[in-house]
Amino acid sequence: VDLGPDITLCASGGTSVTLYSGYPGATHTWTRDGQVIPGATADSLVVTQPGVYGVTVQPAGSSCIGQDFVVVRFDSTITVNLGPDVFYCTSDPIQPLIAPTVGGATYVWYRNNLAVPGANGPSLTPIGSGTYVVVVLAGACIGTDTVEVTISPSVQISLPDTIRFCPANPLVELEAPYYPGATYLWTLNGTQVAQGVGLYRLVDTRSGVWRVSITTASGCSGSATSVAQPIAAPRPDFETEPPIPARLAATNPVVRFINTSQNITPSTFFRWDFGDGTTSTERDPVHRFPTAGTFYVTLYMYNGNCVDSIRKGPITIAPVDGSFIPSAFTPNGDGVNDELYFPALGYRDYEFWIYNRWGQLIFHKKPGELRYWDGNEYVAGMRKPAPEGVYVWRFRGIKDTGEEETFTGTTTLTR
Repeated sequence: VDLGPDITLCASGGTSVTLYSGYPGATHTWTRDGQVIPGATADSLVVTQPGVYGVTVQPAGSSCIGQDFVVVRFDSTITVNLGPDVFYCTSDPIQPLIAPTVGGATYVWYRNNLAVPGANGPSLTPIGSGTYVVVVLAGACIGTDTVEVTISPSVQISLPDTIRFCPANPLVELEAPYYPGATYLWTLNGTQVAQGVGLYRLVDTRSGVWRVSITTASGCSGSATSVAQPIAAPRPDFETEPPIPARLAATNPVVRFINTSQNITPSTFFRWDFGDGTTSTERDPVHRFPTAGTFYVTLYMYNGNCVDSIRKGPITIAPVDGSFIPSAFTPNGDGVNDELYFPALGYRDYEFWIYNRWGQLIFHKKPGELRYWDGNEYVAGMRKPAPEGVYVWRFRGIKDTGEEETFTGTTTLTR
């Protein structure tokens, strides 16, 4: 029986070793420090404690007996703690990094993943900024730790030159670099606002010149400023062609939107909601409404974190084309039905004639003119009120498609 040479293990949690006799099926008696281990009768034994272990082996049906002993030792666990991350000014005395002293141990130091030449003891004085690692090997145990070392000529601070915020939500957020143990002093327009250790983040609602001054525990210092300014609040507005309220024919339901918003900046963002399930981010969109109906349009305006909106309407898309000419009107000066007014939907332009009962032309609306019959006769350059009665009209329109249509009918003038 040969259990092998003596064994040395590290005493860290969960460490074990298995001993083998080499005689499966034989009768086994295992001992530790001369005492029989109850229930240990297999050809192997898992060892988790130090001691002198022995085994007595007798094969089945044989009077022969074999025996061997082995010493199992556990080395002490190595705990390494280099301390917290450190910051130094270049004028500060640099303190050494110290690992525990372990007899017979081997020490290996690394800086930024590269071995430090000649560093083979329990201490090392940093030679520059970087990530330092020490590995301590003693017997069967290994210990290691890492620390970040920063050596700077001064405190380095980076703040935005300008912070712009919305007047409706005046939130100023500034964050300086974090230095462990450093004292932070915040001022607004030269007046102290906050001071203390670890106050590297500031949240406030005031505009002006903000300054942060940092002094590290080792006396290194620096400062930086940032200007907080409110931006002009967005003022969205728009006009349309044709003007709102607008009524258009379904054959040409196109509206041009003219952006007249104020306080526009280079970062301003626009979003149009046309009320028909579609949107646009153009500044001055031209939109074709998809179906007949009545729509209200909303313009959203974003300036940084400022937002406002305006809603206008209605825009009515008529389901059919045609001219809706009233059968009667009352030009009596009361402000109601004083003109023979009618919308001409789906027509690019149109002409309109009025004839009296004798067939005499008394009114003519020419292409390109924007006028309706006001109840007067226009004959030979003269203008006079037309008498009450029935008049014949004739309408000729050019549709958006280029098709020409002509209609005739009558209307009654009553005063």
